[in-house]
Amino acid sequence: REAVEVRQHIGFLAHVPGLYDDLTATENLIFAARMLGVSESTIPDALERVGLGHSRDERVRGFSAGMQLRLALARLILGRPKLLLLAEPYNNFDPQGIELVNDVIQGARTDGGSALVVLHDRRQGERVLDRIIELGRGVVVGQTEGAQALTLVSASGVSL
Repeated sequence: REAVEVRQHIGFLAHVPGLYDDLTATENLIFAARMLGVSESTIPDALERVGLGHSRDERVRGFSAGMQLRLALARLILGRPKLLLLAEPYNNFDPQGIELVNDVIQGARTDGGSALVVLHDRRQGERVLDRIIELGRGVVVGQTEGAQALTLVSASGVSL
């Protein structure tokens, strides 16, 4: 019933970044900030946080896959969502990018939020996992509890 209100508290990051190639990094974030109803003044900090401050005025068309995902991550943190929905968030990231994703997840947790992460290989996120639910053919085939505050779901029959 309160779909607009609910969406204001959710941040989604897919394995496809969903950026506008003809816009610069800053222009992509300006568009997102306006859509989210958040201040554009946070854009420079978001770009610096994800390591793209030096590329702020470059068109996304020339970005590597990792840079595009960093920009998508910057867009995610603009709204400071309470619930993160992340689909294969570590793909195309170098070790620093993987740590960045973990820091964003940990930051949401510290701020009282949660994250639901879908992936096939949990190794990159192990330091932020608290519960693992393994699915096989659409049913729960295993669960374990960890020490942090993140739920990991594997949507395939791949053993975690």
